[in-house]
Amino acid sequence: MHKFPCDPSLRAEWIRLIARKDFVPTKNTRVCSDHFENSSFFEESQDLKSSRKGKRESNKLRRRVLKPTAVPTIFPGQPSYRTKHQNAERGTEATSSGRAQKEQTALFTLETEMFLENEVSTIAELKEKLQNFRIPKDYVLAEHESYLSFLYITHETHPAKLLASVFVEDSLSFKIAVNNVDVNTKKVSHLLNVENRITSCSELCNILAAVKSFCEISEVQENLQEFIESTIYSLQDLIKRNIANADLFTFIIEQLRLSFKSKHARVYSSDLMVTSFLWHMTSPSLYRLLSDFFALPTVRRLQQLSSGLTVKTSCVEQNYLARRTSDLSNAQKHVILMIDEIYTARRVEYDNGKFTGLDGDGNPSKTVLTFMVQSLACSYKDVVCIIPVATLTAALLREYFETVMMELRDLFIVQGICADNNPLNRYDICLKF
Repeated sequence: MHKFPCDPSLRAEWIRLIARKDFVPTKNTRVCSDHFENSSFFEESQDLKSSRKGKRESNKLRRRVLKPTAVPTIFPGQPSYRTKHQNAERGTEATSSGRAQKEQTALFTLETEMFLENEVSTIAELKEKLQNFRIPKDYVLAEHESYLSFLYITHETHPAKLLASVFVEDSLSFKIAVNNVDVNTKKVSHLLNVENRITSCSELCNILAAVKSFCEISEVQENLQEFIESTIYSLQDLIKRNIANADLFTFIIEQLRLSFKSKHARVYSSDLMVTSFLWHMTSPSLYRLLSDFFALPTVRRLQQLSSGLTVKTSCVEQNYLARRTSDLSNAQKHVILMIDEIYTARRVEYDNGKFTGLDGDGNPSKTVLTFMVQSLACSYKDVVCIIPVATLTAALLREYFETVMMELRDLFIVQGICADNNPLNRYDICLKF
């Protein structure tokens, strides 16, 4: 039984079609469903579980609902002209939007069904639903009382060899082992919805496939490492025979060994540190390009090691000289200051975490400027200052001379200056003194 519609125009149409004289419906007036065609109804599910609403295996929990635009057109026992068949409404399936909506509904229903078949919450449910899934090849499932173990076994060797295993515990957490070595589960975290916990059968299959690829990569690395170790042994044997280009082969050996270590675990030789520093000084952009092809220290590491390479304002070791002159009398502290340049190879060395052989600007020095004192009253003599210089000029010599003189005034009484016949030393420092 159906109430009269509230819409005034539709309500008037119902009254016109019923055609009863002086008929005025009340709020309790009803019209039987026999007066409506089947096309005037649609079915509606009353299932409270949304995942089952799209299924049509059973008509249970469904009811017929009168469409809002339906009108009574069938009147049994009345003249035939009283019955007027209502034109069927045009379905939305014929339009592109209707077809798209239908496809979207079908996909949503299929997705929901697949999700329900895939989702697991207990290990017993995993055992049951896993029968409908195909696990990767060469895996053997071993069922235990409180856990499942998936064993990846290769039959290429005799006897067969266990390469990897995945253990799924009762809480659906899991552990991975490759070649009898535990693997951090974070390596497969991108395959999971919940960290370190399996929530579906497809997640487990993806993990098994990933572990299988770990074994293949590990096997390739082992073979490659064996080949490289054999190559290194041959190169070392050639170096012992004093062949040409021994330095080149030494560099290649170090690069091969460093290539198998992570950046944070590499230990570089002193020669490689010095070479890297010189390369970076020559061209920082080229050094960054070389770092993509060779195992080299990072730019930041080189900057940290060279950050303290500056000439100090106080270049005289005051504490050392104070101890050395503590037993000298005032007469013995009258000294001659001697200045000399020692030419060296442009060489940088790395030792104990520091670079040596650089001037104040971080350039390789080719001159060592040396200041020495000789007592006029005794045999005491000592070196008071050694300064590496890349390019020595008269102005720079005067600057260092004035600095040394200022710092020696509390330790010695300088009576004269002695320098060699280098034209650079003919500057007027003696006149100024």
